[in-house]
Amino acid sequence: MHSKLLRLYAFSSAVAVAASSTVASEPAQNRFENLALRGALTDQQTGGFDGPPPQVKLPPVDPERPQDLQPKSERVQAHPAGQDSSTNTWGIFGFTEGSDTAGSGERMPFSESVVRLSRRDGKSAGASSNVGIAYATSDHMVVWAAGSSSYRQSFTGEFNNAQGFGASAGVKYQFLRRNPGPIGLSLQAEPFWERAVERGPVGRQTFGSQFRLVVDTALIPSQLFAAVNLAYQPEISVTDLGTGNCESNLETSLAISSGVLENVFLGAEVRYQTKYSGLFFSQNSGSAWFTGPTVYVPLGEKGYFGTAWLIQFHGRAAAEPIQSLDLVNFERHQMRLKFGYSF
Repeated sequence: MHSKLLRLYAFSSAVAVAASSTVASEPAQNRFENLALRGALTDQQTGGFDGPPPQVKLPPVDPERPQDLQPKSERVQAHPAGQDSSTNTWGIFGFTEGSDTAGSGERMPFSESVVRLSRRDGKSAGASSNVGIAYATSDHMVVWAAGSSSYRQSFTGEFNNAQGFGASAGVKYQFLRRNPGPIGLSLQAEPFWERAVERGPVGRQTFGSQFRLVVDTALIPSQLFAAVNLAYQPEISVTDLGTGNCESNLETSLAISSGVLENVFLGAEVRYQTKYSGLFFSQNSGSAWFTGPTVYVPLGEKGYFGTAWLIQFHGRAAAEPIQSLDLVNFERHQMRLKFGYSF
């Protein structure tokens, strides 16, 4: 028994001497780093770590690659369209649209009304409105559906009026964003159907669609915005008597809007409209220029109200080329009111 203890002691001494020689041969700096690392790990495991965590060398960062460390859901909530700060240009203009969309999964009930006043004799008026809901299928695309109603009256010779109802659907896709690029670019399409009953009664159905190219930019980030729209709208009208006609409308508009208070925007807009017979610009019927102010006001954190009032200042009807205004095909006044809410 005594001899076994002596052999065990000799073996332990040999192991200790070998370990001490290995540690002694290691540079002092490495020993200190290993001891510090073991101490830090031990303190973290036992809950007694009070100093800064050990430094871990990260991979090099490419300065040209955008750093997007925020979770996607938080980005969408902070900036629904991923654009300049918190400004979404979709509704800050008047009749002109902005290129922005909304955050993926966002739902937006909306209502819009357009009032038209004073044609040739100054005794005509019309109004149309629609109510619908839009849904953002992604950060780049929005779809919507709406029901519409319209009313028109005139006193040309004798009183005449027409009432109508209809439906529309639409899709908007944003191809380019202002960040990181200088401009935003979107394309939207909105097919529609309307049935109107005129005095008589004579019913009329209208089928058509509007295609709109939208470009905007931030002249001053989060403060001053400008937008240009190009819209093409072909439509076919058929009466209950079997008669019908085709026409196409072409519109170009330029708008500018500036923030004056917190999320309140004031602006101005110029709109040029041309009407043709036929679906593809067969014969020019007339054209008109409009201009006027625009206002956009937020309602709470997620609602908004916008309005525009444009007045025709120059135009010419093909049937009356001497006229300085086209009050045959277009109105003297055009007003737009829009409301919306997102959740």
